[in-house]
Amino acid sequence: MTLFLWLLAYVYARQGATASAAFTVGGIHTGVLWYGALGAVTISLAGVVEHDGDDWESRFFLWHLSRPLVGASFALVSVLIFKAGIASVGSGVAPSGTPYIYFLIAFLVGFRESTFRSLVKKLVDVVMGPGESDTLKAPTISKLDPPSGKAAGGDSIHVQGDGFDGSAKVMFGKTEAKIEQVSGTLITVTLPQGAAGDVPVTVSTRGGSCSRTFTYT
Repeated sequence: MTLFLWLLAYVYARQGATASAAFTVGGIHTGVLWYGALGAVTISLAGVVEHDGDDWESRFFLWHLSRPLVGASFALVSVLIFKAGIASVGSGVAPSGTPYIYFLIAFLVGFRESTFRSLVKKLVDVVMGPGESDTLKAPTISKLDPPSGKAAGGDSIHVQGDGFDGSAKVMFGKTEAKIEQVSGTLITVTLPQGAAGDVPVTVSTRGGSCSRTFTYT
């Protein structure tokens, strides 16, 4: 079986120089399937050779018999993921040497299933990874200037810090302040009315929130 697959792999490699429509299905060169099957059969035979007749277990017969199909399937999925990765970075051109690079990927994935599992895990991590709010920088307040103001409100208060953006909202206690201007490190707000005493000034953005004490006089 291995010699037969090697022969087919050679034929596909020779034809792969042109990657004609006759040798592609849905944009995937059919040689990918053969190289995946070849890699799987190769590692399977390596496992058989390592065991002599005394410790051979017949329950693995079906596992070895299914190796070509498993290798071809893994190779196809891996190449599809690889091509999707090329498209995602804005490259409409496949790597130099195509389809040979796909044949190499197919063989390696068929030969080492752990490579396929690692590839799929990375794909799942990307698709099911943290959302935008988990990756944005949380805001911090380093200083309020001035740190106190009249209970009647109306003064301009400068909130200095980091991680601010256009989604920022500033609360003096339970009252939202009107934002005059905002940058990554500075928010200027109009002090709302309040009661004499200390209140928390809270800045909230898509990345999180932070607070600092302000005093109404």
